[in-house]
Amino acid sequence: MDAQSRIPAALAAIHNFILEHDPEDIHKALEKLYQMNDAWDDPQPGWCEAHDLDALAQRLPGRMEKTIADARRDQIAQDMWISYQEELERR
Repeated sequence: MDAQSRIPAALAAIHNFILEHDPEDIHKALEKLYQMNDAWDDPQPGWCEAHDLDALAQRLPGRMEKTIADARRDQIAQDMWISYQEELERR
């Protein structure tokens, strides 16, 4: 569990390193994501194109962003719980 607790900080450090040394890398990754978009069901289609993803790095998230993030987190948790319950029923 000790190693798992260090993962978020390590990912944040990697994220910051990439932004510092290759800020265009995030755009390359997003382009790949857009190309793959046809292969998966995006729960919020068009969200990335409509929002300036760099803006969050320049300011603290506001109430609206927190509300959206909380709702998305809750939906992901609910979907995971349903999937888990379905898996238990199959066993």
